[in-house]
Amino acid sequence: SSAHRILSGAPVPVGADAVIPRESVGRRGGLLRIDAAPQAGANMRQRGENNLRGLSRNRRVDQRMAG
Repeated sequence: SSAHRILSGAPVPVGADAVIPRESVGRRGGLLRIDAAPQAGANMRQRGENNLRGLSRNRRVDQRMAG
Protein backbone atom coordinates (compact mmCIF):
# COMPACT_ATOMS: atom_id res chain seq x y z
CA SER A 1 0.00 0.00 0.00
CA SER A 2 1.07 3.56 -0.59
CA ALA A 3 -0.30 7.04 -0.10
CA HIS A 4 0.24 10.26 -2.05
CA ARG A 5 -0.87 13.73 -1.08
CA ILE A 6 -2.80 15.47 -3.85
CA LEU A 7 -4.81 18.68 -4.02
CA SER A 8 -8.49 18.88 -4.94
CA GLY A 9 -8.92 18.64 -8.69
CA ALA A 10 -5.38 17.36 -9.26
CA PRO A 11 -4.73 14.32 -11.46
CA VAL A 12 -4.80 11.09 -9.45
CA PRO A 13 -1.52 9.12 -9.52
CA VAL A 14 -1.46 6.18 -11.93
CA GLY A 15 -2.60 3.01 -10.19
CA ALA A 16 -4.53 4.79 -7.43
CA ASP A 17 -7.82 3.11 -6.60
CA ALA A 18 -9.33 5.58 -4.11
CA VAL A 19 -8.98 9.10 -2.71
CA ILE A 20 -9.33 9.68 1.02
CA PRO A 21 -10.34 13.21 2.10
CA ARG A 22 -7.86 14.96 4.38
CA GLU A 23 -10.52 15.20 7.08
CA SER A 24 -10.50 11.38 7.32
CA VAL A 25 -6.72 11.03 7.71
CA GLY A 26 -4.48 11.45 10.73
CA ARG A 27 -0.74 11.11 11.02
CA ARG A 28 1.47 9.91 13.83
CA GLY A 29 5.17 9.87 13.07
CA GLY A 30 5.60 8.12 9.72
CA LEU A 31 2.24 6.32 9.87
CA LEU A 32 -1.15 7.36 8.49
CA ARG A 33 -4.45 6.61 10.21
CA ILE A 34 -7.68 6.53 8.23
CA ASP A 35 -11.15 6.42 9.74
CA ALA A 36 -12.42 3.58 7.52
CA ALA A 37 -11.14 1.41 4.68
CA PRO A 38 -11.96 3.19 1.40
CA GLN A 39 -14.05 1.53 -1.30
CA ALA A 40 -12.46 1.23 -4.75
CA GLY A 41 -13.21 4.38 -6.73
CA ALA A 42 -14.14 6.42 -3.65
CA ASN A 43 -13.96 10.20 -4.20
CA MET A 44 -12.63 9.82 -7.75
CA ARG A 45 -14.24 11.65 -10.67
CA GLN A 46 -13.63 11.56 -14.40
CA ARG A 47 -12.37 14.71 -16.13
CA GLY A 48 -15.34 16.89 -17.07
CA GLU A 49 -17.83 14.68 -15.21
CA ASN A 50 -19.46 17.63 -13.44
CA ASN A 51 -20.02 19.35 -16.80
CA LEU A 52 -21.97 16.42 -18.22
CA ARG A 53 -24.81 16.24 -15.70
CA GLY A 54 -28.19 16.74 -17.30
CA LEU A 55 -26.97 16.27 -20.88
CA SER A 56 -28.31 13.52 -23.08
CA ARG A 57 -25.97 11.24 -24.97
CA ASN A 58 -24.68 12.50 -28.34
CA ARG A 59 -25.88 16.04 -27.67
CA ARG A 60 -23.79 18.79 -29.22
CA VAL A 61 -22.40 21.23 -26.61
CA ASP A 62 -22.08 24.89 -27.62
CA GLN A 63 -20.33 27.80 -25.87
CA ARG A 64 -23.39 28.79 -23.88
CA MET A 65 -23.69 25.31 -22.39
CA ALA A 66 -19.96 24.98 -21.68
CA GLY A 67 -19.58 28.38 -19.99
